[in-house]
Amino acid sequence: LFHARGHQMSRIINYELGGLSAPHRAEILAMRHEIEQLIEDLVRRGAAAGVFEVSDPRLTATALLSLGVDIGRWYHPGGGWSPEELARHYAGLARRIVGLRD
Repeated sequence: LFHARGHQMSRIINYELGGLSAPHRAEILAMRHEIEQLIEDLVRRGAAAGVFEVSDPRLTATALLSLGVDIGRWYHPGGGWSPEELARHYAGLARRIVGLRD
């Protein structure tokens, strides 16, 4: 939902880092690292609790992050899906990627 609603910002942050000044690039990279760690920790905790079925939590977290980040590359309003529709669909994909057990 975040990447669809903020698709222009997402595109810049994720694909145009080279165009940012050094201080802004460092700020964005630090935020990205923090988000990456949060997602990886979430996947690890879910796997440890037996809720997720993943063989490699770090690689799974990378796949989940890529799935969301890439929305900023291709999404545009009026393209066939609302941000909310994308969020619902991608949430289902994420559940399957982590092998969520109901």
